[in-house]
Amino acid sequence: MKFSALLAIEHFRLIVVGGGTGGCAVASKFSRLSHFKQKKQIAVIEPNIRHFYQPGFTLAAAGLINPIKLVKNENTLLPKMVEWINNSVETFSPAENIIATGMELRFDLIEGLPNGEKSVLEAPGICSIYFPDGAAKTLAEIRAFSRGQNAIFSFPNTPIKCGGAPQKFMFRERGVRNVEADRKIATFQKLDENGQVINGNDVEFKYNLLHIGAPCSPVSVLRNYAKQKENKLTDIQGFVKVNPKTLQSEEYKNIFAIASQLKVLTFNLRAQIEGKNSTISYDGYSSCPLLTDRKRVILAEFNTDGPSETFPFDQSKPRRISYLLKRYLMPPLYWHLLIRGYWLGPEKNKII
Repeated sequence: MKFSALLAIEHFRLIVVGGGTGGCAVASKFSRLSHFKQKKQIAVIEPNIRHFYQPGFTLAAAGLINPIKLVKNENTLLPKMVEWINNSVETFSPAENIIATGMELRFDLIEGLPNGEKSVLEAPGICSIYFPDGAAKTLAEIRAFSRGQNAIFSFPNTPIKCGGAPQKFMFRERGVRNVEADRKIATFQKLDENGQVINGNDVEFKYNLLHIGAPCSPVSVLRNYAKQKENKLTDIQGFVKVNPKTLQSEEYKNIFAIASQLKVLTFNLRAQIEGKNSTISYDGYSSCPLLTDRKRVILAEFNTDGPSETFPFDQSKPRRISYLLKRYLMPPLYWHLLIRGYWLGPEKNKII
């Protein structure tokens, strides 16, 4: 891996690419293990100075939380034993110990939004909760919206961060491919029952408010690496190829992808460091608190087999208690436990 001529000469036992939720949590967790008690053994490479609690963007867009509570400086979240490299990765050398993470918002994939997030902020009537300033603009657009006007909420036919987020508001059509901001017209691709695009069947909708579910892709360094002939690290899109159960690369046993959890990776990466076999497997568990109004939430928890609920009540029903968890418990749990590697989640994991 190369991130600068100066820093490349330093050697770390564990390198985490990306200082988001998973990156910070893994680095913090491993900094407390006996294997990593000395300095200069763990590094986190993250170019952004600010770290956001992204699940709070829906609350901010609804005017339910002050956006200032959703951001902290990156250097306040990492232990002193962890070296924060405030830089970007240029390329990968898979022989080194790396944990790859991160998704990139790709508004630029939509015709009419060539400047990505900037285009969303500048175009009247267009908003998205997928980035901080976009969440603030979403609140402003909703407050300016009048009864009887036309609102469209799109859902991309590409990978997406938190697929439930645009549905927390509403969605009409899938696969927005073009926006004419000056005329306030959005063009959508029609999809068949299998989610495949039906060519030649685009439809246009006039809108007063257009919320865009942001298309996502791997970060640019992984997309570029995917084009190399010798690439065995990623698929053709740039997603790191790993065993979906162990999260370990099939080709490079020293590489893991963080995905959307911490527990499985922590156990299996530690086993790899100690020369042991992976011990537990990931069942696809995820959680998505869905705001249904300003006072109630559906607390969705699921894995690849279906619902995987934690509480004894029916979580599929909108409840006030679920909203209170989303609004008041989850933000401090994130900042004080999850991001610091203390909270491994409620999921049940299978022994391999």
